[in-house]
Amino acid sequence: VANNTTTLLANDTVKNLKPMAFALYKYGMSHKDPLPINIRDFHKICRSKAKLESPQDLANWRSYVRKAISQLKENKFFSDCYIENDFIFILR
Repeated sequence: VANNTTTLLANDTVKNLKPMAFALYKYGMSHKDPLPINIRDFHKICRSKAKLESPQDLANWRSYVRKAISQLKENKFFSDCYIENDFIFILR
């Protein structure tokens, strides 16, 4: 019974994730040991319509990704999640 309850709580929390946080969650959960993903590749995975043509566009995208990472950290889905050198690292 405890496993079913835990799953339901996790599922309820996952449903409340914002779209970008949900995309990161799916990526992290689809791999036993997720490889770091380039921030531009994550942009493609998200099918975002945001442009990444200028340094400011990329800075804005990084900001959005940081917010998504914060949401994942708040909900403790992973042991750690961070951006370093334009790569997103997810540690399960």
